Amino acid sequence: MLFSCRRYKRVASNPPEEVISLKLKPRWRWHGLLSKNANARLPHERVVFARQNQYSRFDEGQVLQVLDASPERVTPSCPHFMQCGGCLLQHMSPMMQLQTKLEAVQEHLQHFGGIVMPHFEPAIVSSSTYGYRMQARLGVRYVAKKGRILVGFRERNGRYLTDMTTCKVLHPEIGEHLEDLSDLISHMQGYQSVPKIDVAMGDEGPAFVFRHLLDLSQVDLDLLKAFGRDENVHIYLQPVNENTIRQIWPESSDDLLHYTHPDHGVTLAFHPSNFIQVNLTVNQRMVSQAIRWLDLQGTETVLDLFCGIGNFSVPLAKYAGKVVAIEGCEDMTQRVMANAKANQLGNIEAFQHNLMEPIDGTMWAKQAFDAVLLDPPKEGVEECIPWLLAMKPARILYVSSQSATFARDAAMLVQGGYLLTKMGLMDMFPHTSHIETMALFQC
Repeated sequence: MLFSCRRYKRVASNPPEEVISLKLKPRWRWHGLLSKNANARLPHERVVFARQNQYSRFDEGQVLQVLDASPERVTPSCPHFMQCGGCLLQHMSPMMQLQTKLEAVQEHLQHFGGIVMPHFEPAIVSSSTYGYRMQARLGVRYVAKKGRILVGFRERNGRYLTDMTTCKVLHPEIGEHLEDLSDLISHMQGYQSVPKIDVAMGDEGPAFVFRHLLDLSQVDLDLLKAFGRDENVHIYLQPVNENTIRQIWPESSDDLLHYTHPDHGVTLAFHPSNFIQVNLTVNQRMVSQAIRWLDLQGTETVLDLFCGIGNFSVPLAKYAGKVVAIEGCEDMTQRVMANAKANQLGNIEAFQHNLMEPIDGTMWAKQAFDAVLLDPPKEGVEECIPWLLAMKPARILYVSSQSATFARDAAMLVQGGYLLTKMGLMDMFPHTSHIETMALFQC
């Protein structure tokens, strides 16, 4: 497996295999451990590896044998760990994964933002590090040499699909049925016209969205419906783009799924094509923590930027005087209002606006806000910060999926007069290098 490491004195040298003692300097520890390479070396390990590439600060190679294993090295539960490119940190204990991600955030804060955070809140973790993922995209391909349909994620090199029979991180009602999906598609007349399946999990059970490049025959439609009926699965077809998705099973229900925030008594509807937080347990705890940190008294006007389907907006409305939700997609703002109505909440307004464009001049931005919640994509909120600094809400809660852009934005907020008072990690994607953080800024 490929891995990256800081340059060190070799214990032995016999190219292309070398024995190397990996005693990492703290500030470099995150570099290799959170790389895109599975089975990466851990601190203080001695391994035999075949060097692949040399760079100025690290070598890249393939681990052939672990001579002295770290106590933090564990046996991956997934039988496809060495091939699949999905979850590359399964060889690392959960506690070390969190510690390594924490060090990455600290490094980015200091490097990109010039901020030293002395204290982090305890991490939000899920009840299980496996079977947590509620949404994903699976590739589908007929491989003539294997004589069968492969369904799953790409291999580490990204060129081929992994020959996998199960996925341990997907919800079991999805991850344990990859072979069933392979068998289903292999019996379809249009088996070579299905390139992917989007999967989502709701309270109702799993939903499968079959992308198809050619029109499906009635025989194929009947097969898909029978699969949905027998396996209690919602079946959707996508002939072109997301706007063409339609449900074909069950035939008598609407096409939405649902999940709940039980601590706040709200249920949210979503379409399988909508973005949702994929780890339900962590998401529920994340929303509850956001409400605690904002410490709303029932009279505040709260702005939720990048609101999605209302994951934060709807629960927040139970504790605020008013919530204004902004999203770049009109369908999402309609979903927010529908979710507000379904939960009998009349204090939510939703507006469509591309938040990568100027905010000044929009009708909703003329209001005064006591608190702002940000949950942006990985690009961050650099375009929004000048407006936020001019408006000066008392509290800004920032939920980030990319620590480098968060560090950049955090520096801008601190330079604008805010104090970073709380910060913590959320283990939204165990076994991956993905880092989710929450931070509270106050002025």
